[in-house]
Amino acid sequence: MLAFQTAVQGWTGDPQPVMEYYFHETPLDLELLESLPIMMDAEYLRRAEQAVDGAHRVWSSYDPEYRPWRISMFESLLAEEGFVSCGIVSDTPDLFLALYTQPSDEVTA
Repeated sequence: MLAFQTAVQGWTGDPQPVMEYYFHETPLDLELLESLPIMMDAEYLRRAEQAVDGAHRVWSSYDPEYRPWRISMFESLLAEEGFVSCGIVSDTPDLFLALYTQPSDEVTA
């Protein structure tokens, strides 16, 4: 699952073309996770929990020009859900992208 986050109120952009560029024909469940000033933290966390529910891997992405101020909350939520960072895949002026996974006994390094 890929969580594309935006902190831009009224943002109507579609993350699909960006994801198709970076992940051409990769089957990902795309989730737009808004972090707006009028939204309470509890509502943001509820939406974030819904977005990652059932996922084994989470790609966290956003436009660095509009870095969501709640990204730390999202990263903390992932840690609470048992996700660990696999590292940053892209940190360019156009796209930040990091991968998280839930380790299991079935997966070995």
